[in-house]
Amino acid sequence: MASIAGKVFALTGASSGLGLATCCRLARLNARAISIGDINPGLFDSARKKLQSINPDMQVSMTKVDVASSLDVNAWIKDTVNTFDDLDGAVNCAGVINMSANQQTPLFLNETDETWSRVVNVNLTGILYSMRAQVKAMMELPKAPRSIVNIASAASLFHDPTILSYCVTKHAVACLTTTVSKELGPLGIRLNAVSPSATKTGMALSWYKDEEEAEADMARRGVILLDPERVAETITWLLSEDSTGINGVNVPVGASASYDSGYWTPTTTSYWTPTTTSYWSYWTPSTTYVTSYTQANVIVTVTSVLPCPVTSTVVYWECCDQCENNCYNPPTVYQPTGWVGTTTVTSYTTTTPAPEAVQTITSNGLVIVMVESTGAQQSATPSVVYEVSNEAGPLQEGLMSSLWPMGIMLGAIATIMIML
Repeated sequence: MASIAGKVFALTGASSGLGLATCCRLARLNARAISIGDINPGLFDSARKKLQSINPDMQVSMTKVDVASSLDVNAWIKDTVNTFDDLDGAVNCAGVINMSANQQTPLFLNETDETWSRVVNVNLTGILYSMRAQVKAMMELPKAPRSIVNIASAASLFHDPTILSYCVTKHAVACLTTTVSKELGPLGIRLNAVSPSATKTGMALSWYKDEEEAEADMARRGVILLDPERVAETITWLLSEDSTGINGVNVPVGASASYDSGYWTPTTTSYWTPTTTSYWSYWTPSTTYVTSYTQANVIVTVTSVLPCPVTSTVVYWECCDQCENNCYNPPTVYQPTGWVGTTTVTSYTTTTPAPEAVQTITSNGLVIVMVESTGAQQSATPSVVYEVSNEAGPLQEGLMSSLWPMGIMLGAIATIMIML
């Protein structure tokens, strides 16, 4: 891509993740200068050192920019042009996601004014502000081939109520890109979007213990966890003159074109019904009831499910301390019973299933135990859900008191890897 060499590029949200990977590729392709606008100045030093280690001759400018502020964006782009005397291309990477800790249904009722505004202001309005400033600057420069790339997401290609605001804004980014491109083409400015599927970025990997676990989980779903560099290849291709014939296109990268909106679909007759591609396609929840009293502050919910073909197995979610309210990790592997670092349930009261079906519980989160139960003498396999609750007393009763909140989180987590 010789057309990258000697050129100037501006990128939002590029001090880490996909944005930084794109900067690194531009450095390897001998870009003359890169201007980064990002809300996290604490990452600037490490990003600068990484870029300079790749290409010591490339100029690097870093500015704290809130893309939701048109004043910030306008000042940053103006300073970029004043400093480097050009702007050949731009990449708008800045984005956020929200998953509410509330459990209202319909799910869109969980969107507060604050969470909705934050996601829309960054993901959509921020891209509008950035595009507007970039196009104005490019129009004032001598006419030459120029290119802008907006980062959408695989979420722009499906509909998922568990990540409503994120999904809506990514659809809007794709539409904004295609619509505006019609007017920019005659000006010599190409405008395209890129929609990557699951990518190895900090946001995506935060849901797993490590990268290896994330890759294994994605592989079971038929999705390859992308390296950011692979997505950066598409972005830099769109910035280069090698893609001169491409304008107004939302380019899927990875599994985006076939990736569905998640692995759980809410229905009116069932708690959650797995799709045919679901990791949980082996079973469907049916009768649900709440039992009582295991340990202080622990609620036990027992669910009868259809027979499971896998015997003596355990599938679980557990809370991770570092994830704040959005703290549920998806299941990653079938694990044998008997976990290290767990607390055994010492007291149990219910008619079914038999006590032999009760397994263990983590001290800080939600656990689902699915085992083959011979002692229960029933055709269904019991699935036991434990939820730690600071508000729970020694005796808790009530239909689905803890199962429904858990279900909402499962739907969200199944799709979180889709975002960048």
